[in-house]
Amino acid sequence: MISHSSNAAGGGEDDFMNLLIHLHTNYYIVSVVPEGVRVKQYSEYSHELKVIPDGIFPFTGFSIKSYIKYILLILKKIIVLLPFLLKVRNRIDVCYVNSSTCFVETLLVSMLGIPYVISIKEIIQPDVARELLYKFYGYTSKKVIVISKILKSLFEKACDYKSTYIIYSSIDEKLMKIVSESEIPVGLAKTNNSFRILNVGVICQLKNQKLLIEAASNLNDQRKYEIIFVGRIIDQNYYDLIRAISLEKRNNVKIVFMGEMSKESVLYLIKSSDCVVITSQREGMSLVLAETLYLNKPLIATEVGVVPEIIRHGVNGLIIDKHDPKYLADCLMKLASDNSLSYGICAMNSEKYKEYFDLQLYQNKHEAILLDAIRKKY
Repeated sequence: MISHSSNAAGGGEDDFMNLLIHLHTNYYIVSVVPEGVRVKQYSEYSHELKVIPDGIFPFTGFSIKSYIKYILLILKKIIVLLPFLLKVRNRIDVCYVNSSTCFVETLLVSMLGIPYVISIKEIIQPDVARELLYKFYGYTSKKVIVISKILKSLFEKACDYKSTYIIYSSIDEKLMKIVSESEIPVGLAKTNNSFRILNVGVICQLKNQKLLIEAASNLNDQRKYEIIFVGRIIDQNYYDLIRAISLEKRNNVKIVFMGEMSKESVLYLIKSSDCVVITSQREGMSLVLAETLYLNKPLIATEVGVVPEIIRHGVNGLIIDKHDPKYLADCLMKLASDNSLSYGICAMNSEKYKEYFDLQLYQNKHEAILLDAIRKKY
């Protein structure tokens, strides 16, 4: 089992954790994970575990500096990972790779003749890098899983591969149930009658938080608004820019950056919010969408990833243009002033969650694909 990240919060990290929990009882699990706060949690469900340097392919766009850093990271990873894989390879029947950004790991696994199944969760940029990586995965992997129809289309177009499996990501339903049935902790609950808007995601241009901050300037009704951003800063220049914009005087809007938070705290913030906004420019699959449906909150989102596959505008959510802050502001004001719209949007949340994100279905599908890859090995 190879994870791309050990961050406290994130869709791919939750995917990996859910599979570890499901598989560790009946199978011998060898895990390779990067440095991070989840290492201890991953180790509890792994029989063997190797920690490698943190860092992934710079998939958000081309940058000479980031590519040079990535080459140095490759060398560090190889030094740590290769001896470990040589030691365990004869005991591995199949390897599950949690992300298409794990290029170094999959390259080594492939070179050592370890069959692997990969889950593609990202729309890698630039396009030429994505197509090259997809061709490599299509040629060397035993099975390919994607988490949305758009990713299936992009992958199959790049490498003429016609047997990908779509499995929508899921979430920790035990934790979700606890949160849904518990009181919101002090410090995360609303303390006034403002309309609370939540945005969750690492702080970078790809997540497009600037759209929501610019929309705040167009919230020109008499209502009080509170906008909360949760996520680790990975682009300091971008953060400095949007932070400066957020400090512009607005009498009726309070903007707060909470930084990286635990998964549990993020879920309580979703529960305490009046709506959740996804502003991403590109997205494979945002688990915030699934969490919002489970906790029965209205969703406003750009038309990325699985959003257009699940959300119908005006029926079970609102879809916005990633370049139009005024329209986003109009949607927010309409949602804040019209309770019937909010109730109507949320009416199908439970049904949609079960249809696309049921955890047991997610786990069983992955297990079946891994076992089939093992059978084909022999």
